[in-house]
Amino acid sequence: MIDMIEINISNGILTQINALVLYQKKIYYINNKKYLIDDLFLKQLTDILYTFKNEYGTSQGIDVEEFTINVHLLMSI
Repeated sequence: MIDMIEINISNGILTQINALVLYQKKIYYINNKKYLIDDLFLKQLTDILYTFKNEYGTSQGIDVEEFTINVHLLMSI
């Protein structure tokens, strides 16, 4: 089960979007603003993430936008 998702979008060294999704609490932070989310949002986000590749590579351009997505899972014992 997903616990948290971190999304960072940057252009060079400048971070444009820093987002954090807390699944269990149904809270979404984007650039330090807090939003409440519902189950539909979580399902749609999860469905989108399943379509992503594991690696897209990097580009060496000057004005290149890059993103990272980290999915943290709950560990059950």
